[in-house]
Amino acid sequence: MATILRPGVVREPDLAFPEHRVAVEYEGAVHSDTAQIVRDIAREEDFGGAGWILVRISKRHMENDARAAVAKVRTALVGRGWLPK
Repeated sequence: MATILRPGVVREPDLAFPEHRVAVEYEGAVHSDTAQIVRDIAREEDFGGAGWILVRISKRHMENDARAAVAKVRTALVGRGWLPK
């Protein structure tokens, strides 16, 4: 889902919760490439500048039934006012 952060800046996170301004990105092996690191920093700055929280998930967060990934996303959402049902 494309997310317009400001005029001329559109990002497409892996998962987004626009009502809470939380985006989630999975950082796979390709994200260790030097050019990709520069793009990832710019992406994080774009989200932050627009008032969003960017939650970055790696392979290690997906271990143990992705409990660490879920905890990171949940913490970000709760911090933005989301209430679990």
